[in-house]
Amino acid sequence: MEGFDGYRGCYLLHREEGDQVHIQVLSLWDTLASIRGFAGTEGLTAVVSPTVAGLMSAYDTEVRHDTVVIDTATGHGTKPATRGQGDGS
Repeated sequence: MEGFDGYRGCYLLHREEGDQVHIQVLSLWDTLASIRGFAGTEGLTAVVSPTVAGLMSAYDTEVRHDTVVIDTATGHGTKPATRGQGDGS
């Protein structure tokens, strides 16, 4: 993903359950347009290299997109509404 416009980095998460290892990749992008530039028009199909696919017994072929609302790790992202702004106060 590095080298694509709008790519900001990723988290690679690892979890063991019995004899299986689950891996989740959370990639961070500036915009949906940036994701489409990397993954194609729809941006909903998982992009997995043949080398990585060969190492896995199974993997998701579709992805989903979420928006970061609060980021306490880096301090970036949208701040929550302050009192009096949309919270009924």
